[in-house]
Amino acid sequence: MAQERKKVVPQSQSRPDPRKQQTESKPFFDFSNVLSEQQDKLFKYAFIIVAVLIFVVRPLFSSHFGPSGDELTHKALGDLSYDYITSMGKNDSLFRFDPTSGREDPALLQNYGPLLEVVSAAVYKNVGTNPYQTRHFILTLFTFLLFYYCGMAAYKIGGWRAGLIAMLFMLVSPRILGESFNNPKDPPFAAGYMMAVYGLLCLVSELPRPTWRTAILAMVGIGLAFSVRVGGLLLFPYTIMFVGLALLMKDEWREKLLSFDFAYYSKLILQIAVIFAGAWIIGIMAWPAALNNAMGYDSLTHTHSIFNSSIINQPLHALKVQSQYPTMISILFDGKLIGSNEVPWNYNPFYIAATSPAIVVLGFFIGLLLFIIVGCLEFGRVISGIFIALLLIWIITGGILISVLFIGLLLLLILMKKPFNGYFLFMVLFVSLFPIFYIIYKKSALLNGWRHSYFTYTGIAVFAAVTFEALFRIVKPKVVDYILYGVVALGILLPAVFIVQNFPVVYVYFNEMAGGVDGTYGDYNLDYYACSAKPAADWIAKNLPYDSTMKVVSNNPGELNESLKMDNSAWKSTYIRYRERNEKDWDYAVFLPQFIDPAMMKHGKFAPKGTVHKIMVDNSVVAMVVKRPSKDDQIGIDALKKNNLETAIPHLIAAVKADDDNEIAWAYLGVAYASIGKRDEALQALGKSLSISPNYQLAQSYYSQVSQMR
Repeated sequence: MAQERKKVVPQSQSRPDPRKQQTESKPFFDFSNVLSEQQDKLFKYAFIIVAVLIFVVRPLFSSHFGPSGDELTHKALGDLSYDYITSMGKNDSLFRFDPTSGREDPALLQNYGPLLEVVSAAVYKNVGTNPYQTRHFILTLFTFLLFYYCGMAAYKIGGWRAGLIAMLFMLVSPRILGESFNNPKDPPFAAGYMMAVYGLLCLVSELPRPTWRTAILAMVGIGLAFSVRVGGLLLFPYTIMFVGLALLMKDEWREKLLSFDFAYYSKLILQIAVIFAGAWIIGIMAWPAALNNAMGYDSLTHTHSIFNSSIINQPLHALKVQSQYPTMISILFDGKLIGSNEVPWNYNPFYIAATSPAIVVLGFFIGLLLFIIVGCLEFGRVISGIFIALLLIWIITGGILISVLFIGLLLLLILMKKPFNGYFLFMVLFVSLFPIFYIIYKKSALLNGWRHSYFTYTGIAVFAAVTFEALFRIVKPKVVDYILYGVVALGILLPAVFIVQNFPVVYVYFNEMAGGVDGTYGDYNLDYYACSAKPAADWIAKNLPYDSTMKVVSNNPGELNESLKMDNSAWKSTYIRYRERNEKDWDYAVFLPQFIDPAMMKHGKFAPKGTVHKIMVDNSVVAMVVKRPSKDDQIGIDALKKNNLETAIPHLIAAVKADDDNEIAWAYLGVAYASIGKRDEALQALGKSLSISPNYQLAQSYYSQVSQMR
């Protein structure tokens, strides 16, 4: 019986062809050094433990964060949106909301989906908790999705080790970690975006008949991204593109698709329809501007039409507004103040490279280099030469960006289909790199830092993690394996130490390759979200007994005052420009490095005389509490404005003697000397002011005028 069951194998199949053995060459990179089943389980358990810790521990630290700059208006928007929804549209004061924050379009914020704001408002309005502490707690719970699904996406491509590395890469990325506590839009959008991307990876992996569980996962991810920022609409065409390309790559699926065999794809078509409809509902269900006139009533024709409905028109209008972002501000980049609509093409790429952990940047570029090398070896010089030539053209001219992206990613798809799922890598990199390339191509206006592009970083981190997984599979000697683990561990440890040492003001991070915070201080906007106001408020609440006769001022009073409320402190500040600090009456001040002359920051002139406490990141000042040593400068300036020179000059002299770096007192002293005809003394005083702050316009103007005096 045993002989009867034995399968007879043809000789041609049982023996290898020697000619084929001679022609086949061993691959240059051998990816066979994979984890054993037991090792893979250990990394899975480590992944679960880290994920649980992220979910549990981060909310415990949310009270250390005060409101971010944009959060003040987003919180107000959330309150009004909650009132609109709970009153069933009767309380429509939202549509008359004007944040009076200098925005060109007061209704701009209505183009954001306020789901998280409404959920937070529902909690603190009914429970009575502090609004910002509640918001931050909920934000940390929501942004857990960002860390978790980055890890899951890397797991889907490279296994549990890659998943753990990707999740840790995200966790020790100080920019995103810091803003995930109090930035109500960008990290939450990245969280929904990454959840959607993972859902699409699962959807494609289960083609042609995905499970409903996977379809719902993709639907929720797309909907949550859409509910935070209208840019989530990008995920709708992404879904069609990724599914369509995947179907075209397999003969049977392609044949059914091109023959329009709807019966074969009936379940898939229904699932995609449900994904789109469900995601749209999630996106607009707490969005008053989209819910208003949901029936599509046309007052001219007295008819109803879904095409008139705001549930369709408002998101599309919002997408148009956001793509042509109307708010223009002055930003500091490379030591120069420029308009947000005048940023250079490399603005986003620079920030990503300079403010992400060096290990992530290293992994990303090693991965690109690895795939180019594989291309040269596997496909010859022609294809690789085209790719490299196009890449060089892009670097030199900044042109044909989209073609470079597609050709590069399609090569990646082909090259990595053996060790990893190349199509998954294509998907992850496309959803990250395409928006960056598109921003460059459209010359879009960008605000401080790269927070609007945080969602693009997710795929970069995943790709870097998969790169290290590839390296682990390539190396064979154990000692090299251990060295590689050491490199990854060190790369994670360096930003982790920065986070611990500088918490909670960690989002101002620059990596070692860029020179760190100290090496870039004064060249780029640091605390643009005024997060250092909270530790300054904490210090005031703890160290300054309240005195109603004392006056406190700040160039960021909104964030400072809300932080003082969180500390149950009775202190309250009023607004003052940093340039006008010596012209006003105050006793204590809190100053943050916003709209400060970069030269003052670079040369250590930012913290004025009387500073009693500094908020430091590494060795750089990001905020300070100042006790006014004297009011001679204010008295002298007031007297000068009243043309009382006999009083003005002695007080201004006393002010500069008390603080030799008081550029404002020096400037007004120069004006006073010029008023009495002392040209040389005036030029000396104005020159001293400009040596402290070269960009001080008042001193520049008067120096030019006095120089022409005879």
